Amino acid sequence: MAPLAGIVGIGNTGQIQAQDLGNSPYSQIGIGDVMPPAFSHQFGMAATGASFALPFQINGTNPALLARNRRTILDVGLNAQLKWLREEDKTQRDFGASLGHIGLAFPLAPRLSGALALVPFSSVSYENVFKNQVVNSDFQADLTYRGRGGLTALNWGMGLDLLGKRTFRPDTLKHRLALGLKINYVFGAVIDEVITTLDQGSNVLNYEVALKKRTGYSDFTFEPALHYTWHIDKKYNLNVGLVYALGNELNARRFTSVERRLQDNPIDSDTLVNNQRGNVTLAARWTTGLSFEKLDPRSTLPRWAVALDVAWQNWDEFRDFDNPDTLRNNLVVALGGLYIPDFASVQPGFWRRTIYKVGFRYEQSPFEFLGQSIQDYSVSLGVSVPFGRSSTALNFSVVGGQRGTLSNGGLREQYLRAQFGISINDTWFIKRRYD
Repeated sequence: MAPLAGIVGIGNTGQIQAQDLGNSPYSQIGIGDVMPPAFSHQFGMAATGASFALPFQINGTNPALLARNRRTILDVGLNAQLKWLREEDKTQRDFGASLGHIGLAFPLAPRLSGALALVPFSSVSYENVFKNQVVNSDFQADLTYRGRGGLTALNWGMGLDLLGKRTFRPDTLKHRLALGLKINYVFGAVIDEVITTLDQGSNVLNYEVALKKRTGYSDFTFEPALHYTWHIDKKYNLNVGLVYALGNELNARRFTSVERRLQDNPIDSDTLVNNQRGNVTLAARWTTGLSFEKLDPRSTLPRWAVALDVAWQNWDEFRDFDNPDTLRNNLVVALGGLYIPDFASVQPGFWRRTIYKVGFRYEQSPFEFLGQSIQDYSVSLGVSVPFGRSSTALNFSVVGGQRGTLSNGGLREQYLRAQFGISINDTWFIKRRYD
């Protein structure tokens, strides 16, 4: 693994690639930056979703909540991020953008709904440059540690309402219980390189020697879930959710080679390892949520809601081809809220039906640097703006935060992240009846 210090130069700046949100030195550890299992409309509430969801938006966190989707929903999202990196006296600004997600949810039976989605699972994007003096020589060696790629999840989720029927409003039930299951096919590849270039002052040799390692991943993971709602005095809902992502070993294949390059173009290469088979161990993850809603008697949506999610993942169990990495246990605490002035309003002014969101998120990341645990703090704001009288909505959220610290020679990342999305509702696949 490459050292984390030494952020000189910008890798992949301004390029829009799958899952590439700019240079992230921490992403060279493990399988990279693991993405929250959330859609763009959830990030305004700090990516909460274990216990709370709106019926016209797809929930990417708890598959049991898919049971509340009574229409066909197409949801598409984009991500963009501006980041400032600092380590001692070195600074760097970086930008990246990527496709966030594509999801399609639809009813399968009176109490059963399903969803198919393509979402990012993890992201690797780093480029760190170091200068070292060659012993007994006038030359310096420029060492570039570079990585790119990541994992993607194609998932199928289902949510089943165990109480009530869809022939009447299930949100009026005193108690409501749903079960869910998400099946993920995780796949992707990561390329890690160590590139050496020699220079002697102004005399820079054009030849490079690169040690290149490409690892491909593929396998299935499973996430059973449940959700319970207690309808209190016809005015409030108390919701509890639980999601358990089972640990698994991803199948992996590794190819390692040495290349000689001229101006970054390969001239010749020698294969060191060809199609090495192994496994990468993913730790199990628990996510639990609690939310409270004040209902709007004129619509099926709440007037306001508050949600709390807590997630725990034991990354100590992580193994890369049977080799442990410097990973710690991961803890996430997220608190989010929303407010809807009057979704059923017939008066002019889109702001009355707009959904306003706010959130705060704390993460004890699985990464460590110089023996220190890396903390991540962020705040978020978001809106969902409906089109006319329909439930189709434009979703926008902005997240500002900081990961790491400068104390004791550390590395700090400050970021401003934006999510753009659209949730399109329709009655596809629903058989119409006429009296």
